[in-house]
Amino acid sequence: MKKILIVALLVLFPFVCFAHDIEFEWDPNTETDLAGYRLYQSNTSGQYGSTPVAEIAHPSTGKALTNLVDGQYFWVVTAFDMSGNESAYSNEVTWTFEDGDPAAPAIRIKVVVEVTVP
Repeated sequence: MKKILIVALLVLFPFVCFAHDIEFEWDPNTETDLAGYRLYQSNTSGQYGSTPVAEIAHPSTGKALTNLVDGQYFWVVTAFDMSGNESAYSNEVTWTFEDGDPAAPAIRIKVVVEVTVP
């Protein structure tokens, strides 16, 4: 029964959605009370909402995201201090993962965060 079910699934769903990975790296913020960074992701340029996809503790200056599906993505990084103050968004970076490309490499993007946290 299991063999028949697997074959049926392959026949009924021949299109496979490949997952993609991406790596981010940025220059460290020099504030003395820096607590960390927040990475925001969106499928629409400039619209990030209030919930980051990752919060990265100081002193780390990078993050990998995995299992992204095909489509266009936009990302920004912010810095935040020990009091919870958050900087403005960094420059926006974008990447489009092509339809069904199983060989899409992990991508290293340099995001420069030049901000002062109040």
